[in-house]
Amino acid sequence: MAVSAQHLRSSSSERSSDMCGASSSTIDWRCRLLVSSGFPAPMAQRLSATPRVDFHALLTLVDNGCPPELAVRILGPFPDPQRRE
Repeated sequence: MAVSAQHLRSSSSERSSDMCGASSSTIDWRCRLLVSSGFPAPMAQRLSATPRVDFHALLTLVDNGCPPELAVRILGPFPDPQRRE
């Protein structure tokens, strides 16, 4: 039986909140959402702080069986949030 990312998001919010140490409540929420959907914590932290990331598209790909790393490659490249241009 396959488990959807939506089910994971609803069942593992406590565990994911420990992995995301973001300062903004929106960034923290995005990070927890990604971690609970199967994204590695470092990747989720980076993506949640990156502008112009389509979280709906990422989660749709993962819900349809795409590995998180591949979903990021499909939708990227994303600008580095730490880099000042």
